Amino acid sequence: MDLKAYIESGILELYVLGQLSPAEQREVEAMASQHAEIREEIDQIELTLENYAQAGAVTPPSGTLTSIKERIDHLDRARPSIHHPASNWTRLLAAASILLAAGCIWLWLTNQQLHQDLNALTSQADNQKVCCDSTRLEADSLAGIMAFLQDPNTRTVIMRGTDNSPGSSATVLFNEDRQTAFVNLANMPPAPTGKQYQLWALIDGQPVDMGVLPLSVTRDQHLVTVPYQATAGGYAVTLEPAGGSVVPTLEAMVMVGMI
Repeated sequence: MDLKAYIESGILELYVLGQLSPAEQREVEAMASQHAEIREEIDQIELTLENYAQAGAVTPPSGTLTSIKERIDHLDRARPSIHHPASNWTRLLAAASILLAAGCIWLWLTNQQLHQDLNALTSQADNQKVCCDSTRLEADSLAGIMAFLQDPNTRTVIMRGTDNSPGSSATVLFNEDRQTAFVNLANMPPAPTGKQYQLWALIDGQPVDMGVLPLSVTRDQHLVTVPYQATAGGYAVTLEPAGGSVVPTLEAMVMVGMI
């Protein structure tokens, strides 16, 4: 058996997503037990899905809140207290005046420094909040992707390579209830310079544009969101000029798959 063709067929992705029949699952497990390359590919796919749940996580520096409180407490403790002698009123008044003036100046300078420190800490806290908000939004997005992949109503369509690109394959995943669709580009070669892949839905025998695909995709970011088409009977990918075309170049079709 051609192991490379078997790996690039998309069946291992379907196995990890739980989309295969029991018989097909047993076949994949048997192949994995016999061939280390297949076992390694399954492990890589599982790691990729796990990365979606962990990617982009940003942890605020440890001890940030404690450091802020300690800094404010230190500045509060640094405020001077003025003690008044109980004798020699003339000298007391003179000394008190000098101390009062010096204390006022010191307090004013300390207050200015305190405001600067508080402004810096506030800015740091605001930056941390923005970072946390961004991380939370990204985590919510990744959680949505994981829920989509694990939903039993999510369906898959494998697009096989045509004679123009026999080694290519890609998988469209869609869920009617969620009105959501993704395309898995893990087994697509890079587009030639000046060209770009474009996805089409086949509806009543007519191609409907679903947008151009990214020019480059990393190994752990190969799931790309695409528009959901409720009545699609299949999908196809053509190689178009960069930016895409209004109508597909049929002679440049590289993949096709029917529902």
